[in-house]
Amino acid sequence: TIGRCDKITAIAARKKAIQILAQVSLGHDPMAVALEPAEVSTFADLAAEYVQRKGSEKSIKEEKRILEKEILSVLGDMPAEKVQRRTIAILIDKIRDRGRQVMANRTLGLIKRIYSFGISRDVIEENPARDVKSTREKSRDRVLTDKEI
Repeated sequence: TIGRCDKITAIAARKKAIQILAQVSLGHDPMAVALEPAEVSTFADLAAEYVQRKGSEKSIKEEKRILEKEILSVLGDMPAEKVQRRTIAILIDKIRDRGRQVMANRTLGLIKRIYSFGISRDVIEENPARDVKSTREKSRDRVLTDKEI
């Protein structure tokens, strides 16, 4: 696959195909490069690989938004294996202190999924978010307006 039809033009796809065929004729394997694990050093690198490989079309937009708004400013430059449970707990507590319990839970869940992905890829050995507890979410009562009825 060269790219999605909504992301690349037919002309650009043809040019890319010619480049790939030239590499193959020289004995290079383009799939070997695509299947190589990415070098992961920071949390941002691990998160980028998670989004690229594990994110579903349905959730990718929201996960990117949470990463950019809540997580990367705090954890992005830190080495993935050096992030401590306390750092994650402080990040989640700051979100809760803003009155955003649901966002705190979504953020914590995303951090846990990113680290679980890293463990499954043998990038890291431990999930520091594992024992950080989420808060209980309260359901809201919603009343329809006259227009909605």
